[in-house]
Amino acid sequence: MLQITYESELDSDYRKELDSCTSVKDLKALIQKYESVSPDLKDVVIESDADYNEFKKGLAVERTGQYAGDEWYERFGSLALPAYVLHASLLAKKYGAPWGVAYLRMCAEGFVPGVDPELAKQEIFSLLPG
Repeated sequence: MLQITYESELDSDYRKELDSCTSVKDLKALIQKYESVSPDLKDVVIESDADYNEFKKGLAVERTGQYAGDEWYERFGSLALPAYVLHASLLAKKYGAPWGVAYLRMCAEGFVPGVDPELAKQEIFSLLPG
């Protein structure tokens, strides 16, 4: 399980790691590493080189600003942009906060399945002086 702190910039870390994946094995390791942060990753199934190639092809299309299609999005959308990573990024941008603070706040409010809100609150309150 990844340790998220108020200084974490996991959104950019995730993208760098995703871009460095060169095989099915790499993508499976990435999913396993990040599924505790964004549980929607558990639904992504990549089993073969054909799956890997289809994902990478669609990702390249998406990054040009075009839509890779409903079928691609249904199969791989969570891998391209995990929901909870995205939500925290949007909150961070809206409030001018670091990604980690936004994510911990989401956890503390119970918005991330499988994360104990009390543990997230402890991390947030550890930032306060005294």
